[in-house]
Amino acid sequence: FRETTVVCIERPARVGEAEEIIRAKTKTNITGRSSPLSTNPFLATLALRIEPAAPGSGIHFRTDVEVRLVPLYLFHTVDTFAAHMEAYVREALTEGLAGWQVTDCRVTMTDCGYMSPATTAADFRRLTQLVLATALARAGTWVCEPLADLSLEMPTATAPGVLGVLGRLGGRVTGQYSANGLTRASAVLPVARVRSLQNQLPGLSMGEGILELRFGGYQPIGDNPPKRPRSRPSPLDRDAWLASLARRG
Repeated sequence: FRETTVVCIERPARVGEAEEIIRAKTKTNITGRSSPLSTNPFLATLALRIEPAAPGSGIHFRTDVEVRLVPLYLFHTVDTFAAHMEAYVREALTEGLAGWQVTDCRVTMTDCGYMSPATTAADFRRLTQLVLATALARAGTWVCEPLADLSLEMPTATAPGVLGVLGRLGGRVTGQYSANGLTRASAVLPVARVRSLQNQLPGLSMGEGILELRFGGYQPIGDNPPKRPRSRPSPLDRDAWLASLARRG
């Protein structure tokens, strides 16, 4: 059996922006910006900004573009276009720079464009992955590990040993009081180290320790954060990524 993996998340470290514009020699049938020097492989223009949001807030997407830039021949309404773009953004954020889900962020579409009638929904979907990966690379990310909120009860005589081990495991005591020979403490501990505490608690507390757990949010990991293998090439490696798209058809 494989060892249990603790699932981390990624959060943007700062604001990041990126854009790709349609490659075209003329403005014929193009709505929005274009350039003959562009290296954009798709028939769409897209600019995105990603920025940090409050912990636990999830992913928020909004559009900030003129209605004339929305390809209504494809999506029929502005709201439908925005809903599709939000779905593309969420899909693109399933694997961040370290391979984890990116969350707690705001993503704003600041520009778009198209070539009628050649541009397809697939152009916007794939371009979202490319532009958002670049914006995220410019923002950087924090890999964050899950935390457990702990409630501990133990004989007071054993509390120094239990809390000492808790500290060595990277835990932090948030409250403590003693009465009638018992000590109760609340603490925060990385989920990855909970099992070690559970294994040691009976011996440390003379078999009388009680431990209750609940989810306690996430905290950034400093040095050498863990990475998760990607399920597909990163758009930041454009050649490998485009080759994988070609293989999938």
